[in-house]
Amino acid sequence: MENAKILVVEDDREVANIIKNILQNTGFNVPIVVSGGEAAISATKILKPDLILMDIKLEGDIDGIKAAEKIKQSYEVPIIFLTANTEDDLLEIASETGPLAFIIKPFKAKDLVVNVKNALSQRKTIPNKIENGSFAFDKEFNNSLKNTANYIYTLEIRNNYPFIIQHSYGCIYVTGYSLEEYYSNPLLYYEIIYKDDKQIFIENLNRMLCRDLVEPFEYRIVRKDGSVRWVRNIPIPRHDANGELFAYDGLIEDITEKKVSEEFIKNILEAVDEGFVVIDRDYKIISANGAFYKQVGMNSETVIGKKCYEVFHKLSLPCYETGILCGVNHIFNMGTSHAADCHYHGDNKNQLYVETKYYPLKDISGNIVSAIVTMLDRTEKKKLEEQLFHAQKMEALGQFASTVAHEINNYLAAMTTYAQILKMKINKNNPLFKYVNQIILSSEKIAGLTRNLIAFGKKQELNIRPINIYNLIKKSENILSTLIGVKISLEIIFRPSLSQYKELIVNGDPDLLEQVLMNLAVNARDAMPDGGRLIIELNIEEKDNSFINSFECSETSKFVVISVSDTGIGMNEEIKSRIFEPFFTTKEVNKGTGLGLAIVYRIIKEHKGYIDVDSILGKGTTFRVYLPLFEK
Repeated sequence: MENAKILVVEDDREVANIIKNILQNTGFNVPIVVSGGEAAISATKILKPDLILMDIKLEGDIDGIKAAEKIKQSYEVPIIFLTANTEDDLLEIASETGPLAFIIKPFKAKDLVVNVKNALSQRKTIPNKIENGSFAFDKEFNNSLKNTANYIYTLEIRNNYPFIIQHSYGCIYVTGYSLEEYYSNPLLYYEIIYKDDKQIFIENLNRMLCRDLVEPFEYRIVRKDGSVRWVRNIPIPRHDANGELFAYDGLIEDITEKKVSEEFIKNILEAVDEGFVVIDRDYKIISANGAFYKQVGMNSETVIGKKCYEVFHKLSLPCYETGILCGVNHIFNMGTSHAADCHYHGDNKNQLYVETKYYPLKDISGNIVSAIVTMLDRTEKKKLEEQLFHAQKMEALGQFASTVAHEINNYLAAMTTYAQILKMKINKNNPLFKYVNQIILSSEKIAGLTRNLIAFGKKQELNIRPINIYNLIKKSENILSTLIGVKISLEIIFRPSLSQYKELIVNGDPDLLEQVLMNLAVNARDAMPDGGRLIIELNIEEKDNSFINSFECSETSKFVVISVSDTGIGMNEEIKSRIFEPFFTTKEVNKGTGLGLAIVYRIIKEHKGYIDVDSILGKGTTFRVYLPLFEK
């Protein structure tokens, strides 16, 4: 049984390699692995195997059962079926071809070897339709070759040089050239290889001559009629009695239609902006399009072959084992299409919010072999929705704050009036005088607070006019330096491209915009108690309609951007999400009202602009103010 020649027919390359390694390590000879039924039939004619291990489900029109039927019609070679499907109906149909055994996937290496040895020991007759020894065309075999569209050849190695010594009738179907033309010109086949693919052919031919293991390889040829066709070349090594390689029997099949179909589908998938992923039953990603790579910030080398939960969620276990709802698992268990909104982790550590749809991919027998996942990136949309919700919430809070402030003012007016009357009637030497005075001072502070609330809660009367932002910042420089103190350095940066500073005009209220700068400077100062740097940067940016519509900005596409950055303590995500809310503060009691940034937000909105913030805990914060550029 040792050195028995075994043909492996399996369309899952990984499974095929596992089988091949197990058998070769046990001492069996596995000269080649093929993936399709038609290739299995042709390889049987050439290889004359002692045993065939064949998957029931194969790519192409001829599955394992049909291939076994055709092989059994001419050759008495034993067949063992491989299958992951244990349905009785399928196994019953397969049994009609007379296999020696079924091996159910997944299988253990020991079980595979035992079944193979048993099959070889049960073999009763040598194939009576194929001559043993060298490749020869008997009458029946010759007739069968006339009816096949595949091109079968024999390449003999003489003094380390290749010579094609035999061609089948299939050469005319594949290349358009007759047997006579090939025999009259030994170099004809090399001459018809497409010029850009000659190097691929030479590299594989060299591997064949060097006795390296050769896998099927693909390239293009130019037919006699001038058309370019794709072919797959399946070389099968042949050894003499001493085990020395002396020839290759090969099969060349036209795969143009398959290639065109694959390229057509690939072009469609590359043209869409949805991510497209195919995941097999082992949860491995076996295919993906460019949109998906762009979404996750990865490439094919870091994605293909990886588990989907490793790529999407950075997990070491399947999602369903960690409590996460798994759409792919649903496909394999339930078999129905469905949709879900999910969030994944991109390569840049950012979370992606994705509208995901899952579809089952079935083979010709209706079995689910993989899951198709489409992913539409909604991250930007979700951010815009969150920002719009925040703006609406601020609007509601402002209206509420203004209403409360008016009510407080009504009571405050009475309290202040009575306190003033008491002060007039009490002698300064009276111990109660200082308490009355304190009531009046506290009332004034409350009055200032309510004025801020009212200013926050309603649109103010703006003194709108064209303002040069460059001049405004330069004018405010001394005031800002005084506000932040000597321990903090002030840096003002104007981008080199902004050479025409006089053109940096916005429509606005200079006093209110100066208040924005001061409030942001004070906020930065309080974030740097031990000193640091305050950087104010001026730039111009263009924004699209989604930005303008989402934040109810001016309809212009160009914005003057004022960035105010500090090197302070920074903020976490929870604080950052609430930073513009009125009365929200992280300062100690009596150290701030929590209205400074809320007022900044209100002023910017009244100028039809927008403000956002980026912050890294322990490193600092940057506020960016977007104001519509005034264009004449």
